[in-house]
Amino acid sequence: MREESRWILARKGDGYVALWSQRPYEWADGGDEVRTEVVVDGKSNIWITVCGRAATHGDFDAFCERIVASPIEVSGTGTRERVEIDTQPHGKVGFGWSGPLTVGGWKMPITSHSPGSPYPMVEGYRRYDNPYVAADFPANILRIRCNEQTLALNWRDQARSASSFL
Repeated sequence: MREESRWILARKGDGYVALWSQRPYEWADGGDEVRTEVVVDGKSNIWITVCGRAATHGDFDAFCERIVASPIEVSGTGTRERVEIDTQPHGKVGFGWSGPLTVGGWKMPITSHSPGSPYPMVEGYRRYDNPYVAADFPANILRIRCNEQTLALNWRDQARSASSFL
């Protein structure tokens, strides 16, 4: 793992992940979350996550160099805030509180296809849909379960509860 220019970059085997924070972050320094949770002061922040792998991004050093050098643009304020990052090879990826998700200039629709887009249609898309959590838009409350462990995140009330911490 390494940290550079507001990026946290890590690898496991041939898989890579990068996490960027718009605001300065710090590692949790108390309780069960010591050095396992990143926190930011304030009620709003933009987070960017980029995933990669050796087969498509080269070695970990090359991945880190590419990601840290990727231009990030944040525009607008409040509900008009939007972020764009250009990590290549797909061109800029942009998203915000309002307006579409875009990849390489193409709108990525939630339920319909953009004519001429080289990207597949996303049909019946849910905000989260995996073996641990399923939630539609807006996902104000998430109930995550793995075996007997549970985590509830209530974004509206800014509360969380867990059966235990690892």
